[in-house]
Amino acid sequence: MADIKFYYLNGTCATSVHATLLELGILFKPIEMVRSPNGFVPGDGSMTREDYIEKVHPLGYVPALVVHGQPLTEAIAILSYLASLDPERGLLGKTPWEKAKVQEWLVWLSGTLHSTGYAALWRPSRFTDDEALFDAIKTGAKEKIKYCYGRIEEKIDGTYAVGDHLTVVDFFLNVFWRWGGQGQIGALDASGLDMGRCPRFRELVKNVERFEGLREALRTEKKELEFPDQKL
Repeated sequence: MADIKFYYLNGTCATSVHATLLELGILFKPIEMVRSPNGFVPGDGSMTREDYIEKVHPLGYVPALVVHGQPLTEAIAILSYLASLDPERGLLGKTPWEKAKVQEWLVWLSGTLHSTGYAALWRPSRFTDDEALFDAIKTGAKEKIKYCYGRIEEKIDGTYAVGDHLTVVDFFLNVFWRWGGQGQIGALDASGLDMGRCPRFRELVKNVERFEGLREALRTEKKELEFPDQKL
């Protein structure tokens, strides 16, 4: 029996963790979360929302790992832990400089694009209890997201985000490409994101979809490939 339990919700940032687990061939028990009126709960009925908060994730979010009975939360912490289990693959970088650049990417994507961009757009209540301010928060979030996608395009200068090989950053970036390409902003802003203005980002995602770990994660989560017709 696997000593790792993985709690995830389809199509979220947890997909990057899912892909990493599968790419590294790590044995784990997947536990898909489902939405309830009070938040996420394990879909297998193994625990209540209250139990999940008490025993796994104090905020009730995903992703989360339980390793030998000990919980680990936050996507970049989980990605860093998993990649460190197989250092020869270099998913955290192969040189001291690459390792630093991987962390630079992860911290910025999580702390800026995800936390102050998409979180503010989708859940402005996390930032204020005053509903009169929700629209202003969403407007600011949309501008932040658009800026971040422009910066991603500028930062990518090769086949991969860091170095000449796959890192966990590439799996994380795949999540944000999918969010942008699926019109998440367009639902609130008619101009939306023009992903056609991100050709380097597009090529990175296209290349990363060749890796079986990501492909299997997307199949499990019932998500389509962005580039299904490319030859492997």
